Amino acid sequence: TRDELDQLKAKGADLSVLKAAKNWLHRDDDKVPAAARSNLVQARAAHPVLDKMVTMREELRQLWLNTSQSREQLAADLAAWCHRAEASGIAGLREFSTRLRSARG
Repeated sequence: TRDELDQLKAKGADLSVLKAAKNWLHRDDDKVPAAARSNLVQARAAHPVLDKMVTMREELRQLWLNTSQSREQLAADLAAWCHRAEASGIAGLREFSTRLRSARG
């Protein structure tokens, strides 16, 4: 997320919406106060890369929380998540996926 914000700053993009939402981009949805939700929704709508990163983060969180699936199914779901992250074209997601794959051994 930080890399994406740095790139937007370098391009001279209007960051006012992001500044209002930046404290909540890394939080679980249920932890975001109602007063901050509209800023977060606006920031995600205005910046598709950030939206994709937040969406992928939530998907990964849901994988970890799902205790009803077998170890094999969780491994398959994680591999699928990594594949989508690497195919996203977002360097931060690709790098994170690579670190996840290397830690699986």
